[in-house]
Amino acid sequence: MSDNTSGEPRPGLAGDAQVVRALFEDLPELLVGVEGDDRLIVAANSAWRRAARRHRVLGLPLGDAFPGLEHPRLREVYAAVGRTGTPQTVTDCPLRLDAGTGTDDLYVDLLVSPRRAADGRVTGLTLRGVDVTERAHRRHRLRGAEAPHPAGPAEPDGDARALLRSVQGTLLPDHLPCLPDVRLGARYLLAAQQEAAGGDWFDAVPLPGGQLALVVGDVVGHGAAAGAVMGQVRAVLRRNLLDGRSALDCLDTADRLARDVPGAAATTVAVAVLNRTTGRLQCTSAGHPAPLVVGPDGSCRYLPQHGSSPLGTTGDFEVGEHRLEEDELLLLYTDGALERPGVGPARAVVDLAEAARAAVLEESSDPGGRPDRVCHRILHRLTEATGYRDDITLLAAERRAPPLPLQVRLPVAPGTLAAARTELAMWLFDFDADTADEADLHHAVCELVTNAMEHGYRDGPVGTVRIDAVLTGDGRVVVTVADSGRWRPPSADPAMRGFGLAIARAMTDSLRIRHDALGTEVTVSRRLRLPTVVVLDAPEPAEAADAARLPVDQASEAHAEADGDGARVRLTGRLDAATALSCEHQLRVALGAGTVPAVIDLSAVTLLASAGVQTLHRIAADARAHSTDLRLFAPARSTAHHVLTLVRLPHETSDPARDEPDDPRASADGG
Repeated sequence: MSDNTSGEPRPGLAGDAQVVRALFEDLPELLVGVEGDDRLIVAANSAWRRAARRHRVLGLPLGDAFPGLEHPRLREVYAAVGRTGTPQTVTDCPLRLDAGTGTDDLYVDLLVSPRRAADGRVTGLTLRGVDVTERAHRRHRLRGAEAPHPAGPAEPDGDARALLRSVQGTLLPDHLPCLPDVRLGARYLLAAQQEAAGGDWFDAVPLPGGQLALVVGDVVGHGAAAGAVMGQVRAVLRRNLLDGRSALDCLDTADRLARDVPGAAATTVAVAVLNRTTGRLQCTSAGHPAPLVVGPDGSCRYLPQHGSSPLGTTGDFEVGEHRLEEDELLLLYTDGALERPGVGPARAVVDLAEAARAAVLEESSDPGGRPDRVCHRILHRLTEATGYRDDITLLAAERRAPPLPLQVRLPVAPGTLAAARTELAMWLFDFDADTADEADLHHAVCELVTNAMEHGYRDGPVGTVRIDAVLTGDGRVVVTVADSGRWRPPSADPAMRGFGLAIARAMTDSLRIRHDALGTEVTVSRRLRLPTVVVLDAPEPAEAADAARLPVDQASEAHAEADGDGARVRLTGRLDAATALSCEHQLRVALGAGTVPAVIDLSAVTLLASAGVQTLHRIAADARAHSTDLRLFAPARSTAHHVLTLVRLPHETSDPARDEPDDPRASADGG
């Protein structure tokens, strides 16, 4: 056989050169080859030339012929393919043919592949485009939205968003438990091409004996049917776990269900039961990808895959015994994290481990919210270059040493309330719980401390206020506020306050009072929750830890401005016992002691304690005495609206200055 060094294709391997060129030219797919940092076009078939509306494109930079193909996200894809040699796919790429107007005349699903020299070096890229213009336009018309960015999935329309919220609220958990010895986090990334929720799910179920069950599963398909099946399988597993059945028994029950319920066969699921005290970890699986464990130093290991057959098939299930050490993170996930465009199975498991390792190391200095942010970082790393074609679900659990209880002893003094607020806020910060739960608990405890300071020692010597708090094993914060003074029953007269205990009771799950000759103890409890996140688009890079979660100890201020014939006063910050007197003085000056018609805007109030309610009652009484129009504005779901509704103080939920209709879901008068 003679040598061939000319670079021409051998007829025996690729066919005659003219035939090969004719095939290349006539392919309906758009094929173009580029080289160099400027991506100069070195080959382009007729489909590409017709799309570019140019007869000659050879030698042009790719961006000159197709401005849409030089989007920053696509440049990252080109760089990644050139660096790794791994092909990548990007969907719905707009080929902006007119760079001046930005008109998107054509959309393609783009496969970017490397071209290699004989020695294996990547010498250029081949771009293969499949025309999906009609599909993209149809989807955009249905959504009434603009075209998606290249390499970024389109967002669901309004109906899909509503369906997704509904599914999340009924079939998926909208929160995870906040536990003292295990941190949890979850993310659900909706697939780009879907307009309804898919069949992925996750669950975290605290069990008796200090155990925690973690579940991740995947029903075949998408849409309402898959969601319905997912709901049934999840409910059966959860109920059996709560009834104390073993993980193996739970899978056997789900397997029988999958044989009877249409669409449930081939569902995959992983169940891990963790002893939160000892770290003992029992894992079982029905055809689901193996769990990943990441150490605090970034070391990674995949646990063995216990059970290879999905539900409703012929397989048997088994349980594996492992151990999760303190500060190690267990990651359960669905196969969408592995089956990404242009990524083979072997590379996919390496990519996931690398993304998890990097995410853990990046979050190692963050004192709160680590698993949740680790999930966010993993999603970003996995999808930033390759995109994704299926839903991705991540559930992470990290063992940790339980936090110490809060024990504070404060003398009754002018700065006591601020000190109590700061101590409680710092203690709660480590749990990374839902901000609404934290705010309600914070508000309730401030009311109890205020009561102890003002009522407990009114008729005797000044003493101390004791605050004890603990996060229990089932995720409840129990707080006791105690004084050694004399119990005084609350007054029903608004002018004499009387709202503190009512507000504290309404903002917690339970309230118990004990009083005797030695003093008074008030104990409240509130279950804390970790919010879960359904992501509708590829996540952005995680930012630095948000210090704004710490409540700012900002005194309330009144900002007055002219508003037609009256005034508008906007209150900001906290309005409690420490700030109410100063704020009341500012209000009286701004409102002419009740003679100036006004709107008091409470939308920026971060804490409205009973002392602030008393102030508003007195200001309203001044206005009534002068027959002056005074209106309180507290938007629906704001802190002020919540409190004013509890104490039945009339207010408006839409801004009177803007003449907008009230939110029909909110009560403006507390009735």
